Amino acid sequence: MERIGIIGKGLAGVITGLIWKTHLPECQVTIYHDGSPIEPVGSGSWPNILRLLNEVGWYHPEHWMTWDRMDFDQTPKTGILYEGWGYNHRWFHDFGISEYAMHFDPEAFTNYWCKSGLFDVVEEHVTPDDLMDDWIFDCSGTPDNFDNYYTLENPLDSVVLGNTIPIKSEVTRAVATPDGWCFEIPLRSSTTYGYLYSTTTTKDEVAVKNFRNLFKVAETKTRRFKNYCAKMPVVSDRVFLNGNKYFFIEPLEATSITGYMYWVDSTIEYIRGKQTKEQIVSDNLKMIQQNSNFLLYHYQYGSKYNSPFWDYAKTLTVNDSEFWNLIGDSFRGDWKAKLNNKYSYFNHHSVIMAHYNLIGNNFEDMLKTKLNK
Repeated sequence: MERIGIIGKGLAGVITGLIWKTHLPECQVTIYHDGSPIEPVGSGSWPNILRLLNEVGWYHPEHWMTWDRMDFDQTPKTGILYEGWGYNHRWFHDFGISEYAMHFDPEAFTNYWCKSGLFDVVEEHVTPDDLMDDWIFDCSGTPDNFDNYYTLENPLDSVVLGNTIPIKSEVTRAVATPDGWCFEIPLRSSTTYGYLYSTTTTKDEVAVKNFRNLFKVAETKTRRFKNYCAKMPVVSDRVFLNGNKYFFIEPLEATSITGYMYWVDSTIEYIRGKQTKEQIVSDNLKMIQQNSNFLLYHYQYGSKYNSPFWDYAKTLTVNDSEFWNLIGDSFRGDWKAKLNNKYSYFNHHSVIMAHYNLIGNNFEDMLKTKLNK
Protein backbone atom coordinates (compact mmCIF):
# COMPACT_ATOMS: atom_id res chain seq x y z
CA MET A 1 0.00 0.00 0.00
CA GLU A 2 1.42 3.37 -1.03
CA ARG A 3 1.59 6.04 1.64
CA ILE A 4 0.91 9.67 0.71
CA GLY A 5 1.92 12.39 3.15
CA ILE A 6 0.38 15.84 2.75
CA ILE A 7 1.51 18.86 4.76
CA GLY A 8 -1.34 21.33 5.18
CA LYS A 9 -5.10 20.82 5.45
CA GLY A 10 -6.17 23.74 3.24
CA LEU A 11 -7.89 23.35 -0.12
CA ALA A 12 -4.73 22.25 -1.93
CA GLY A 13 -3.91 19.61 0.68
CA VAL A 14 -7.41 18.14 0.79
CA ILE A 15 -7.83 18.18 -3.00
CA THR A 16 -4.44 16.47 -3.36
CA GLY A 17 -5.67 13.73 -1.02
CA LEU A 18 -8.99 13.35 -2.83
CA ILE A 19 -7.29 12.94 -6.20
CA TRP A 20 -5.01 10.23 -4.81
CA LYS A 21 -8.04 8.43 -3.40
CA THR A 22 -9.52 8.27 -6.92
CA HIS A 23 -6.32 7.26 -8.71
CA LEU A 24 -5.40 4.72 -6.04
CA PRO A 25 -8.43 4.16 -3.75
CA GLU A 26 -6.56 1.86 -1.34
CA CYS A 27 -3.62 4.20 -0.72
CA GLN A 28 -3.01 5.55 2.78
CA VAL A 29 -3.25 9.35 2.88
CA THR A 30 -2.07 11.23 5.96
CA ILE A 31 -2.64 14.97 6.31
CA TYR A 32 -0.31 16.76 8.71
CA HIS A 33 -1.18 20.28 9.89
CA ASP A 34 -0.17 22.68 12.62
CA GLY A 35 -3.70 23.79 13.54
CA SER A 36 -3.59 27.10 11.70
CA PRO A 37 -7.05 28.11 10.41
CA ILE A 38 -7.61 28.64 6.71
CA GLU A 39 -9.00 31.95 5.43
CA PRO A 40 -12.76 31.99 6.16
CA VAL A 41 -13.86 33.43 2.80
CA GLY A 42 -16.06 31.94 0.09
CA SER A 43 -14.44 30.23 -2.86
CA GLY A 44 -15.37 29.80 -6.50
CA SER A 45 -14.42 26.88 -8.73
CA TRP A 46 -14.74 25.26 -12.14
CA PRO A 47 -16.90 22.23 -13.03
CA ASN A 48 -13.95 19.88 -12.53
CA ILE A 49 -14.32 20.17 -8.73
CA LEU A 50 -17.78 18.56 -9.00
CA ARG A 51 -16.43 15.91 -11.36
CA LEU A 52 -13.77 15.12 -8.74
CA LEU A 53 -16.38 14.79 -5.99
CA ASN A 54 -18.39 12.51 -8.26
CA GLU A 55 -15.32 10.30 -8.79
CA VAL A 56 -14.68 10.16 -5.05
CA GLY A 57 -18.27 8.96 -4.61
CA TRP A 58 -17.82 6.18 -7.16
CA TYR A 59 -14.76 4.79 -5.39
CA HIS A 60 -15.96 5.58 -1.85
CA PRO A 61 -19.80 5.31 -1.94
CA GLU A 62 -20.16 6.38 1.67
CA HIS A 63 -19.21 9.86 0.42
CA TRP A 64 -21.56 10.02 -2.56
CA MET A 65 -22.46 13.70 -2.92
CA THR A 66 -25.65 15.44 -3.99
CA TRP A 67 -26.59 19.11 -3.71
CA ASP A 68 -28.73 18.22 -0.70
CA ARG A 69 -26.13 16.02 1.01
CA MET A 70 -23.20 18.39 0.67
CA ASP A 71 -22.68 20.62 3.68
CA PHE A 72 -20.11 23.12 2.37
CA ASP A 73 -22.42 26.20 2.42
CA GLN A 74 -22.47 25.63 -1.33
CA THR A 75 -24.47 27.15 -4.17
CA PRO A 76 -24.39 26.24 -7.87
CA LYS A 77 -22.15 28.33 -10.12
CA THR A 78 -22.85 28.70 -13.85
CA GLY A 79 -20.01 31.12 -14.63
CA ILE A 80 -18.52 34.57 -14.06
CA LEU A 81 -20.38 37.81 -14.70
CA TYR A 82 -18.07 40.67 -15.68
CA GLU A 83 -19.31 44.18 -14.92
CA GLY A 84 -17.54 47.38 -15.96
CA TRP A 85 -14.59 45.76 -17.80
CA GLY A 86 -13.25 46.89 -21.17
CA TYR A 87 -15.55 48.51 -23.72
CA ASN A 88 -18.52 46.16 -23.46
CA HIS A 89 -18.78 46.65 -19.67
CA ARG A 90 -20.96 43.59 -19.12
CA TRP A 91 -20.62 40.00 -20.30
CA PHE A 92 -20.93 36.49 -18.95
CA HIS A 93 -18.19 33.85 -19.08
CA ASP A 94 -20.35 30.74 -18.82
CA PHE A 95 -19.32 27.10 -18.33
CA GLY A 96 -21.72 25.87 -21.00
CA ILE A 97 -25.35 24.89 -20.78
CA SER A 98 -24.62 21.43 -19.32
CA GLU A 99 -21.90 22.40 -16.83
CA TYR A 100 -22.02 23.59 -13.23
CA ALA A 101 -19.38 24.45 -10.69
CA MET A 102 -20.01 25.53 -7.10
CA HIS A 103 -19.39 28.35 -4.70
CA PHE A 104 -18.51 27.00 -1.26
CA ASP A 105 -16.90 27.67 2.11
CA PRO A 106 -13.33 26.28 2.03
CA GLU A 107 -13.26 25.79 5.79
CA ALA A 108 -16.45 23.71 5.76
CA PHE A 109 -15.15 21.75 2.76
CA THR A 110 -11.77 20.91 4.30
CA ASN A 111 -13.24 20.17 7.73
CA TYR A 112 -15.67 17.67 6.23
CA TRP A 113 -13.00 15.73 4.35
CA CYS A 114 -10.57 15.79 7.25
CA LYS A 115 -13.28 14.15 9.39
CA SER A 116 -14.47 11.82 6.64
CA GLY A 117 -12.26 8.84 7.47
CA LEU A 118 -10.67 8.87 4.00
CA PHE A 119 -7.50 10.37 5.49
CA ASP A 120 -5.49 10.03 8.66
CA VAL A 121 -5.16 13.53 10.12
CA VAL A 122 -2.26 14.41 12.43
CA GLU A 123 -2.05 17.80 14.14
CA GLU A 124 1.69 18.34 14.29
CA HIS A 125 4.14 20.78 12.76
CA VAL A 126 6.28 18.80 10.34
CA THR A 127 8.62 19.35 7.39
CA PRO A 128 9.11 16.97 4.44
CA ASP A 129 12.35 15.75 6.05
CA ASP A 130 10.34 14.51 9.06
CA LEU A 131 8.11 12.19 7.03
CA MET A 132 8.64 8.60 5.93
CA ASP A 133 5.72 8.46 3.46
CA ASP A 134 6.37 7.23 -0.06
CA TRP A 135 5.26 10.49 -1.67
CA ILE A 136 5.01 13.89 0.03
CA PHE A 137 3.10 16.99 -1.03
CA ASP A 138 4.02 20.23 0.74
CA CYS A 139 0.88 22.38 0.78
CA SER A 140 1.90 24.32 3.87
CA GLY A 141 1.00 27.81 2.65
CA THR A 142 2.76 30.93 1.44
CA PRO A 143 6.56 30.56 1.28
CA ASP A 144 8.75 32.44 3.76
CA ASN A 145 10.81 34.00 0.95
CA PHE A 146 10.61 34.14 -2.82
CA ASP A 147 14.23 33.57 -3.83
CA ASN A 148 13.32 30.41 -5.76
CA TYR A 149 10.13 31.77 -7.32
CA TYR A 150 9.20 33.55 -10.53
CA THR A 151 7.10 36.72 -10.26
CA LEU A 152 3.91 36.61 -12.33
CA GLU A 153 2.96 39.92 -13.94
CA ASN A 154 -0.22 41.31 -12.38
CA PRO A 155 -1.39 44.76 -11.21
CA LEU A 156 -2.85 43.62 -7.86
CA ASP A 157 -1.22 43.01 -4.48
CA SER A 158 -3.92 43.55 -1.82
CA VAL A 159 -7.48 42.59 -0.93
CA VAL A 160 -10.07 43.73 1.59
CA LEU A 161 -12.44 40.93 2.61
CA GLY A 162 -15.97 41.21 3.95
CA ASN A 163 -19.41 39.64 3.89
CA THR A 164 -23.09 40.54 3.93
CA ILE A 165 -26.44 38.77 4.02
CA PRO A 166 -27.07 35.95 1.49
CA ILE A 167 -28.43 36.69 -1.96
CA LYS A 168 -30.00 34.36 -4.53
CA SER A 169 -27.53 33.99 -7.40
CA GLU A 170 -25.72 31.30 -9.41
CA VAL A 171 -22.87 33.46 -10.71
CA THR A 172 -19.65 34.92 -9.39
CA ARG A 173 -19.65 38.67 -10.05
CA ALA A 174 -16.35 40.31 -11.04
CA VAL A 175 -17.12 44.02 -10.69
CA ALA A 176 -14.64 46.65 -11.91
CA THR A 177 -13.95 49.37 -9.35
CA PRO A 178 -11.85 52.56 -9.39
CA ASP A 179 -9.10 50.66 -7.53
CA GLY A 180 -9.22 47.28 -9.33
CA TRP A 181 -12.15 44.87 -9.07
CA CYS A 182 -14.31 43.09 -6.50
CA PHE A 183 -15.60 39.53 -6.40
CA GLU A 184 -19.03 38.66 -5.07
CA ILE A 185 -19.54 35.00 -4.12
CA PRO A 186 -23.05 33.92 -3.06
CA LEU A 187 -23.09 31.23 -0.38
CA ARG A 188 -26.16 29.82 1.34
CA SER A 189 -25.50 31.60 4.64
CA SER A 190 -23.82 34.82 3.43
CA THR A 191 -22.36 36.69 0.48
CA THR A 192 -18.60 37.12 0.55
CA TYR A 193 -16.66 39.93 -1.09
CA GLY A 194 -13.04 40.57 -1.94
CA TYR A 195 -12.08 44.11 -2.99
CA LEU A 196 -8.79 43.74 -4.88
CA TYR A 197 -6.46 46.68 -5.45
CA SER A 198 -2.84 47.76 -5.83
CA THR A 199 -0.85 49.65 -3.21
CA THR A 200 1.01 51.21 -6.16
CA THR A 201 -2.04 53.36 -6.85
CA THR A 202 -4.37 53.08 -3.84
CA LYS A 203 -3.86 53.58 -0.12
CA ASP A 204 -5.38 51.00 2.22
CA GLU A 205 -7.74 53.48 3.85
CA VAL A 206 -9.03 54.61 0.44
CA ALA A 207 -9.65 51.00 -0.63
CA VAL A 208 -11.55 50.24 2.59
CA LYS A 209 -13.66 53.39 2.24
CA ASN A 210 -14.51 52.69 -1.41
CA PHE A 211 -15.28 49.05 -0.62
CA ARG A 212 -17.75 50.01 2.08
CA ASN A 213 -19.38 52.71 -0.04
CA LEU A 214 -19.72 50.63 -3.23
CA PHE A 215 -20.77 47.28 -1.70
CA LYS A 216 -22.22 48.30 1.68
CA VAL A 217 -19.91 45.90 3.53
CA ALA A 218 -19.17 46.79 7.14
CA GLU A 219 -16.75 44.08 8.34
CA THR A 220 -13.36 44.24 6.64
CA LYS A 221 -9.95 42.57 6.80
CA THR A 222 -7.00 43.58 4.62
CA ARG A 223 -4.52 41.07 3.18
CA ARG A 224 -1.37 41.45 1.07
CA PHE A 225 -0.39 38.93 -1.58
CA LYS A 226 2.12 38.27 -4.33
CA ASN A 227 1.62 36.62 -7.71
CA TYR A 228 4.31 33.95 -8.09
CA CYS A 229 5.28 30.45 -9.17
CA ALA A 230 8.01 28.11 -7.85
CA LYS A 231 10.93 27.52 -10.19
CA MET A 232 11.21 23.88 -9.10
CA PRO A 233 8.02 22.37 -7.64
CA VAL A 234 9.59 18.87 -7.57
CA VAL A 235 11.79 19.31 -4.52
CA SER A 236 13.21 15.77 -4.61
CA ASP A 237 12.30 12.42 -6.12
CA ARG A 238 9.43 12.07 -3.63
CA VAL A 239 8.57 15.63 -2.51
CA PHE A 240 6.31 17.98 -4.47
CA LEU A 241 4.98 21.46 -3.80
CA ASN A 242 1.31 22.33 -4.24
CA GLY A 243 -1.11 25.08 -3.25
CA ASN A 244 0.27 28.46 -2.20
CA LYS A 245 3.62 26.80 -1.58
CA TYR A 246 3.79 26.25 -5.35
CA PHE A 247 2.00 29.24 -6.90
CA PHE A 248 -0.47 32.04 -6.32
CA ILE A 249 -2.34 34.09 -8.87
CA GLU A 250 -5.13 36.57 -8.17
CA PRO A 251 -8.64 35.02 -8.09
CA LEU A 252 -10.06 36.40 -11.36
CA GLU A 253 -11.53 33.35 -13.17
CA ALA A 254 -11.10 31.18 -10.00
CA THR A 255 -8.31 29.05 -11.49
CA SER A 256 -6.39 28.02 -8.35
CA ILE A 257 -8.28 24.78 -7.66
CA THR A 258 -7.97 23.76 -11.30
CA GLY A 259 -4.23 24.45 -11.05
CA TYR A 260 -3.90 22.24 -7.99
CA MET A 261 -5.77 19.42 -9.73
CA TYR A 262 -3.76 19.55 -12.95
CA TRP A 263 -0.52 19.44 -11.00
CA VAL A 264 -1.47 16.42 -8.85
CA ASP A 265 -2.50 14.52 -11.99
CA SER A 266 0.88 15.41 -13.55
CA THR A 267 2.84 14.25 -10.51
CA ILE A 268 1.03 10.92 -10.57
CA GLU A 269 1.96 10.57 -14.25
CA TYR A 270 5.59 11.13 -13.22
CA ILE A 271 5.38 8.70 -10.31
CA ARG A 272 3.94 6.06 -12.63
CA GLY A 273 6.80 6.58 -15.09
CA LYS A 274 4.58 7.98 -17.84
CA GLN A 275 6.25 11.41 -17.93
CA THR A 276 9.62 12.78 -16.90
CA LYS A 277 10.15 15.25 -14.09
CA GLU A 278 11.45 17.80 -16.60
CA GLN A 279 8.34 17.43 -18.74
CA ILE A 280 5.76 17.87 -15.99
CA VAL A 281 7.64 20.88 -14.54
CA SER A 282 7.95 22.52 -17.96
CA ASP A 283 4.35 21.85 -18.99
CA ASN A 284 2.89 23.06 -15.71
CA LEU A 285 5.04 26.19 -15.60
CA LYS A 286 3.78 27.02 -19.10
CA MET A 287 0.15 26.56 -18.02
CA ILE A 288 0.60 28.77 -14.94
CA GLN A 289 2.34 31.50 -16.95
CA GLN A 290 -0.33 31.33 -19.64
CA ASN A 291 -3.03 31.53 -16.99
CA SER A 292 -1.32 34.63 -15.63
CA ASN A 293 -1.16 36.11 -19.14
CA PHE A 294 -4.85 35.55 -19.80
CA LEU A 295 -5.86 37.17 -16.51
CA LEU A 296 -3.55 40.11 -17.20
CA TYR A 297 -5.15 40.59 -20.61
CA HIS A 298 -8.46 41.44 -18.93
CA TYR A 299 -6.91 44.75 -17.83
CA GLN A 300 -5.58 45.81 -21.24
CA TYR A 301 -8.66 47.78 -22.34
CA GLY A 302 -9.36 49.49 -19.04
CA SER A 303 -12.80 49.75 -17.47
CA LYS A 304 -15.62 52.22 -17.08
CA TYR A 305 -13.36 54.07 -14.63
CA ASN A 306 -10.68 56.55 -15.61
CA SER A 307 -8.47 56.18 -12.55
CA PRO A 308 -4.79 55.81 -11.59
CA PHE A 309 -5.21 52.04 -11.15
CA TRP A 310 -6.58 51.44 -14.64
CA ASP A 311 -3.96 53.73 -16.19
CA TYR A 312 -1.31 51.65 -14.43
CA ALA A 313 -2.90 48.29 -15.23
CA LYS A 314 -3.03 49.06 -18.95
CA THR A 315 0.76 49.48 -19.02
CA LEU A 316 1.28 45.79 -18.09
CA THR A 317 1.11 44.01 -21.43
CA VAL A 318 1.04 40.30 -22.25
CA ASN A 319 4.41 39.12 -23.55
CA ASP A 320 3.59 35.81 -25.27
CA SER A 321 3.53 35.29 -29.04
CA GLU A 322 1.38 32.16 -28.65
CA PHE A 323 -1.36 34.22 -27.01
CA TRP A 324 -1.25 36.91 -29.67
CA ASN A 325 -1.30 34.28 -32.42
CA LEU A 326 -4.45 32.83 -30.85
CA ILE A 327 -6.10 36.25 -30.90
CA GLY A 328 -4.89 36.86 -34.45
CA ASP A 329 -6.28 33.52 -35.64
CA SER A 330 -9.73 34.59 -34.49
CA PHE A 331 -9.73 37.32 -37.15
CA ARG A 332 -8.57 35.04 -39.96
CA GLY A 333 -9.85 31.49 -39.73
CA ASP A 334 -12.78 29.21 -39.17
CA TRP A 335 -13.41 28.96 -35.42
CA LYS A 336 -14.87 25.48 -35.69
CA ALA A 337 -11.40 24.03 -36.21
CA LYS A 338 -10.10 25.79 -33.10
CA LEU A 339 -12.82 25.27 -30.49
CA ASN A 340 -10.86 22.47 -28.80
CA ASN A 341 -7.57 24.37 -28.79
CA LYS A 342 -6.35 25.38 -25.33
CA TYR A 343 -4.38 28.19 -23.77
CA SER A 344 -3.48 27.22 -20.23
CA TYR A 345 -6.70 25.89 -18.65
CA PHE A 346 -8.88 27.83 -21.10
CA ASN A 347 -10.34 26.74 -24.42
CA HIS A 348 -10.21 28.85 -27.57
CA HIS A 349 -13.82 29.93 -27.06
CA SER A 350 -13.10 31.41 -23.61
CA VAL A 351 -10.08 33.39 -24.80
CA ILE A 352 -11.69 34.93 -27.86
CA MET A 353 -14.93 35.62 -25.96
CA ALA A 354 -12.99 37.70 -23.43
CA HIS A 355 -11.08 39.43 -26.23
CA TYR A 356 -14.13 40.47 -28.26
CA ASN A 357 -16.08 41.62 -25.23
CA LEU A 358 -13.12 43.64 -23.97
CA ILE A 359 -12.73 45.45 -27.31
CA GLY A 360 -16.47 46.15 -27.49
CA ASN A 361 -17.78 43.74 -30.14
CA ASN A 362 -20.97 41.72 -29.93
CA PHE A 363 -19.40 38.31 -29.34
CA GLU A 364 -22.56 36.27 -29.81
CA ASP A 365 -23.21 37.76 -33.26
CA MET A 366 -19.58 37.21 -34.24
CA LEU A 367 -19.74 33.61 -33.00
CA LYS A 368 -22.72 32.90 -35.26
CA THR A 369 -20.89 34.43 -38.24
CA LYS A 370 -17.64 32.52 -37.63
CA LEU A 371 -19.23 29.15 -36.94
CA ASN A 372 -21.46 29.41 -40.02
CA LYS A 373 -18.51 30.31 -42.21
